[in-house]
Amino acid sequence: MKTGSEFHVGIVGLGSMGMGAALSCVRAGFSTWGADLNSNACATLKEAGACGVSDNAATFAEKLDALLVLVVNAA
Repeated sequence: MKTGSEFHVGIVGLGSMGMGAALSCVRAGFSTWGADLNSNACATLKEAGACGVSDNAATFAEKLDALLVLVVNAA
């Protein structure tokens, strides 16, 4: 089983819940990737130590061992 930086996790949706989850993954030492349409959220996660960010998770999907989707329906 992979642990620490060997484990690659992606988070789709970097709002309140998603950013919290992503930052926790970074602090835990996981190789963390984030996706959000909000470029400011992506920049914040990148500055916190994420391996990469994008507006489309397909950009890094091949690298992941796990994917968390934390989005809301504003309708």
